[in-house]
Amino acid sequence: MVKIFYQILEERKAMIGKNKASPKSNILDTKLVSLTFAGYEFTAEVTAKAIMYLEKHPEFLQKAKEEQEDIVKKRPSSNAGLNIDEIRQMKYVTKA
Repeated sequence: MVKIFYQILEERKAMIGKNKASPKSNILDTKLVSLTFAGYEFTAEVTAKAIMYLEKHPEFLQKAKEEQEDIVKKRPSSNAGLNIDEIRQMKYVTKA
């Protein structure tokens, strides 16, 4: 899918470079736009729901913060954000 997407983009760039009019929008254009933005929309929706849930249940937020702070305290330098290995160490946050 990614290869097809990039191929179409390159074809469109070439057409623009040759001052050719871009083709009229079609179903493929619509799908490409949908695929491009679908991941962002899903991430934003899940993030918003998580924030709303934590706002309703501050005790869960507090436990998650404590877990993260404990991990940060154990590392040599606490200036950086959490990395993926540290996130995997979280038992409370990663419960399903």
